[in-house]
Amino acid sequence: MFFLNTGFGLVVAALGAGYLLVTGGLPGLDAVARAMSASEAHLLALALGLVLTTVQTTSPSISLEGHRLWILKSAPVRAATVLDAKAAFNVLLAAPVIALGAVAVIVTTTPTPLEALGVVLVPVGVAALGAVVGLVANLRWPNLDAPNETVAVKQGLAVVVALFGSMIVTVGAAAVGLQVTQSAGSGAGLTATWVALLAAAGAGYALLRTWGLRAFARLD
Repeated sequence: MFFLNTGFGLVVAALGAGYLLVTGGLPGLDAVARAMSASEAHLLALALGLVLTTVQTTSPSISLEGHRLWILKSAPVRAATVLDAKAAFNVLLAAPVIALGAVAVIVTTTPTPLEALGVVLVPVGVAALGAVVGLVANLRWPNLDAPNETVAVKQGLAVVVALFGSMIVTVGAAAVGLQVTQSAGSGAGLTATWVALLAAAGAGYALLRTWGLRAFARLD
């Protein structure tokens, strides 16, 4: 249940990467890229990032502790370490799929070096953003009294907020990048996108290290 609702996007992304490697590309993508004045690698990187917004392992991770949260809080580790570990899990889980997707895009579209960097860092930025947004949302709306894990995952407000919040920020960053592309090319556009995503993730992480630690300490 946890994987189907928070990590199924990894399967979709992996299947998409496999399709690219087998077929050598998407039919009609070149025409779409020309119409948008962007490269094929640019559009595929954005597609991979949008799929990864559905990977939200952190958004129910506090709620899933439930009445056992006291065990975690009494462990001989700092609260910051606990939150860091939960965020890192989201990124590490996505890392193999990001690598596979990046290889598929780079092999099938032969991007410029700057575009290739963006193909890697855009999905990494999305994974980092999803990790911190999910934790912030779950600390704000925890459901420690859920009768079972299914309710904590499927009916948690934090999951919905984190999912749509990550999507909105990612779409906004993609729109900024596409605007930059019109005047400076896809390499610069992808750079603008991943910089925006990592900046948003950094802001979320800073929030975790301040308000988030206090929120975690108040949970019981």
